[in-house]
Amino acid sequence: MLQLPKLSFWILAGISPLLWLPVIPPLWFALILICAGGWVLCRARYMVWRYCACGALALSWALVHAQSALITLAEMSGKRESMVVQITRTQGERHHGKIVQWGGKKRQFPPGVILYGKLPESQLCSGQLWQVSSTLRAVHGQYNAGGYSRQRAAMASGFVLSGRMADVQLINASCSRRATLIRRVEQQTAHLAWDAVIHALAFGERGNMQAGVRQILRETGTAHLMAISGLHIAQAGGAGWLLARLIQFFLPALWIRPSFPIIASIACAAGYTWLSGGNPPAVRSLIALGTWGGIRLYQRQWGAWDVLVVCLACVVLFDPLTLLSDSFWLSAFAVSALIFWCQWLPFYGVKKYRAAHFCAALVHLQLGACLLLLPLQVPLFHGISFTSLPANLIAVPMVTFLVVPLIFLGVLADIVLANSVLANSVLAPGLIWQCVDTLLAALFWVLAGLPKGWLPVDWRMSTMSFLPWCMLVIMRFHWLRTSPFTCAALVAVLCAPWWLRHHHNGWRVHMLDIGHGLAMVIERNGYAFLYDTGNRWEGGNTGQQVILPWLAWHNLVPEGVVISHEHTDHNGGLASIQAQWPGITQWHNTPRAGGRHCYQGKQWQWQGLSFDVVWPPLQYQGSENNRSCVVLVSDGIHRVLLTGDLELPAELLLTKHPASMKADVVQVPHHGSKSSSGIRFVGRAEGSVALASVARYNPWNMPSPAVIERYQQHSYQWYDTALHGQVSVSFSSTGWRISAHRARFFTPWYQRWFGVRPDNR
Repeated sequence: MLQLPKLSFWILAGISPLLWLPVIPPLWFALILICAGGWVLCRARYMVWRYCACGALALSWALVHAQSALITLAEMSGKRESMVVQITRTQGERHHGKIVQWGGKKRQFPPGVILYGKLPESQLCSGQLWQVSSTLRAVHGQYNAGGYSRQRAAMASGFVLSGRMADVQLINASCSRRATLIRRVEQQTAHLAWDAVIHALAFGERGNMQAGVRQILRETGTAHLMAISGLHIAQAGGAGWLLARLIQFFLPALWIRPSFPIIASIACAAGYTWLSGGNPPAVRSLIALGTWGGIRLYQRQWGAWDVLVVCLACVVLFDPLTLLSDSFWLSAFAVSALIFWCQWLPFYGVKKYRAAHFCAALVHLQLGACLLLLPLQVPLFHGISFTSLPANLIAVPMVTFLVVPLIFLGVLADIVLANSVLANSVLAPGLIWQCVDTLLAALFWVLAGLPKGWLPVDWRMSTMSFLPWCMLVIMRFHWLRTSPFTCAALVAVLCAPWWLRHHHNGWRVHMLDIGHGLAMVIERNGYAFLYDTGNRWEGGNTGQQVILPWLAWHNLVPEGVVISHEHTDHNGGLASIQAQWPGITQWHNTPRAGGRHCYQGKQWQWQGLSFDVVWPPLQYQGSENNRSCVVLVSDGIHRVLLTGDLELPAELLLTKHPASMKADVVQVPHHGSKSSSGIRFVGRAEGSVALASVARYNPWNMPSPAVIERYQQHSYQWYDTALHGQVSVSFSSTGWRISAHRARFFTPWYQRWFGVRPDNR
């Protein structure tokens, strides 16, 4: 007979290929797997083959799930249709919902959609049904090495379509009960200083949290406490358990059943999940808690690892695309790390003093979480918080035992007393919310008083982050005494990236995927020279969001920057870069205080590379685009031409000196616009590769199909960031090679281009 823990392990192994498959096979492949797996399961004599068959069936289920999502994307994107959407969350001009009807047909499994548009606030709340006309777009995100993947997150959450609303008609204006409850609580807490944090803890709504609060949470490593996650769902389940045990205390012995606390625990957790709006982390935690409850009801005496494997298998069977969620891996890794920590380094404590024992046990658990979570924290967040241990020692008990229970009480009091004569009693929700606000004020006062402990780290820390795990194993098996050479070799291997030196002969050019704008990085010997810094917008810029994190993760120090011209999509990130590196050398196309003037004839050397400015002439008076600083970068063998937003009038003048513009790699002028890349320019450059920085769905329809065809007719290889993500060209004495992140063979399926190819509008 199949054992459930082993079966769960094979289910996880069967679904895991979703993480690395480059393409999802068609549905007929999944059907073959189902038939083969079912036949083996029924006919095999050996248990190992039956487990393999179960893994194959799990894989087929995952493939069907992924393929159905891709079919939905292909069916709905790029077409203007009328649809009926049930709103699940709304904030400002951004509205999340489920498409219950599309093109006049009901959807059995409603896909998620994000709609943009401004409506009167009196009409907005979750639960409403809207009829909307829109051209839906498939999800698309920037794809840079080591950067955040919006596509992966969207695929995990199910919101893979978006569109701008038109012809909106309200079909059902009634709000959901949750929305009504949220509105009442908002009215009661509007005057409180920490109302945004209260809403985050009560309902999972984090959109209104101020930037300063988010910064404190990030610096102290306590952001996980301010959203409804597994910890809070488990806490709700624990509260239900204690409440049921309290009720049983007053019941006759004949009425007491061990199943009642388990059922009450799951019911309370389900209620808190409903309050959170059914966000994926809360739903996953509820499934895991329900699985644990089923194990307890059937009185299975399993170890912690067996229970964990069964819970994880149930979670991924419910939604196989959960494997793409970072929060899922953080939760699973955190539980695994704590089990490993407590089994391999158990805590015995001082049992004579309960208070001291409790505090010491809390320190022991928090220390294990801080150390053993490093292998996942480093690649996901690119940093380490040195104040997370003291911050969590203060915040976890305070939020767990004081703040969240009071929030439970406040929500319950609001539900019970909303229309009651006791509304002005001591249990009135307003008094409870005031207490919660006071506690949060005290908590954030302590957190803000801690020293800034966030340390950005680079990719070399990815291997070193496994040192705590290795040290725990070494201590457990006493290898330091019995085999010191093995320990030293292991530590040396994990620290090897820190001793590797950069290749002095080679250099690389990276065109970062930043959406609309331009940001290029020339890399050599561990240093970087920038050409343009991307766009800026209200509340942020490309330098802060993309360039600086990318440089930090790749351990590159910027020494200079050329701003081709003074349009915001090219100089938008300069202020952030200047703030981080005040001494960086700047080149501009116009004279500027603190910068150097970039005009035709200027030359300089950097890390053995020569930079020759070939445009504009000193007295040139053309438009801002036509005065772009055009630079030819060369190592004496290979040449790269950086053109900014140069247009046809300036291109024609530049082509009068063809020797100065010949290059192997050409940055396509003006994002591939029809106003640039004339036939003379393309031919005189005599390049082999054309790199264009463009945003998908841009309103200017760039790059122009005629421009792409023109480069290809002249034997250029065409690459653009909308289609290929970050594009890198590596040069060495033996030649050069191109790496396009979205076009690599081993790029996972969820990072590739979704929807119609030419829909760059």
